[in-house]
Amino acid sequence: MNILVLSDSHLRPGFSLPPRLWQLAEEAELIVHAGDVGEAELLTELALFAPLRAVYGNCDDWALRRQLPRTLCFEAAGCRIGLVHGDGVYEAKEAAKRSFSEAPDLIIFGHSHRPFWAEEDGILLLNPGSCRLPRGGSPSCALLSLPEKTVRFVELDKDQGRRPR
Repeated sequence: MNILVLSDSHLRPGFSLPPRLWQLAEEAELIVHAGDVGEAELLTELALFAPLRAVYGNCDDWALRRQLPRTLCFEAAGCRIGLVHGDGVYEAKEAAKRSFSEAPDLIIFGHSHRPFWAEEDGILLLNPGSCRLPRGGSPSCALLSLPEKTVRFVELDKDQGRRPR
């Protein structure tokens, strides 16, 4: 299963995601957004390409917080996945690990705007980085393959293209 993982889009009116990200969405079998979405319309647009799983982040407005959960657990290709944005109280990966009472196989999180992929305490941790506003480096997303549990980070162009309609 090919999964497009993104986070920290912080989308606002007049902005869009990098054009390469829309191309990757066309190829995805599942899209996962780890919060700080920005505009709710982005979720509708992403869901046109593939099934979507998403959580809200600390910068998302109250409308999105009513629409999305803070944490989400789901299964894909036999892998138990925990999805959470993370917060500023702990390092993002530590906050992510504390968010689930029963440890999933893989935790996808955001918040730090930095790509990360590692196994800690038997749990795989994935942060795709920010697809629009990176902290050091280029915008990025991740391509997750299941059940293989492999990840490829994709560097995205800083150019903000037009949204597909």
